[in-house]
Amino acid sequence: MCMMTGTVFCNVCKTSEALMERLDRWTTPLSILFFVLSGAELDMQILKNPVVLLIGIVYICGRTVSPDETVE
Repeated sequence: MCMMTGTVFCNVCKTSEALMERLDRWTTPLSILFFVLSGAELDMQILKNPVVLLIGIVYICGRTVSPDETVE
């Protein structure tokens, strides 16, 4: 919903470029704050369970391996 609203705003409003330039200065600090606070809630003790650790490793490996794509 937020992405759709932002897209409509940027395509319809005449002052969107000036506003987006001002907001871009806040994007990085807000992202850092979000991920720091999200990570603060992470319970690392859960990784002592070998099943959970294995699932996590398989997930990360599966996300990083990409199929061969041929470009024509």
